[in-house]
Amino acid sequence: YFKKQEVIKRLSSIEIMELSIKAIKDVDNKVDAVNKDLQSFELDLPLLGVECDRITYAVRSKGVKCLGGKESPAYKDKSLRGKVYSDIHRELKRQFGLSSYKGIKRNQCDLAVEIINNYELPHILSVEVEEVNAQIMVWKRSVNYE
Repeated sequence: YFKKQEVIKRLSSIEIMELSIKAIKDVDNKVDAVNKDLQSFELDLPLLGVECDRITYAVRSKGVKCLGGKESPAYKDKSLRGKVYSDIHRELKRQFGLSSYKGIKRNQCDLAVEIINNYELPHILSVEVEEVNAQIMVWKRSVNYE
């Protein structure tokens, strides 16, 4: 059998400091890894209300612009306005492969707004908007001349 003193080795103060430094570095590395995981997790979360509002605002602004402004006949035509907004949403969902824009991740919000800002009406809708805006203007002119 060993005596107790033979089994327990006394550590010098330098060895104690080295072990303490190693333990601190290990904890530091683990904290860094947890921070990276947390940041990645936060970015992978679904949109928060504020990001949903940002996307909704971008869609509304783009829709108004595509329709010729809030005072335009095309904007006042609920059916046409609905088609335009539906198409913007459809494009956004198609770009992300989702069934709802709310499935977009937080780290993709800026990209979603950029996609909306770069959206252009498909030709068929563009023609329809132009026709509605032109027809009403022609009608107003003819009424004013009579």
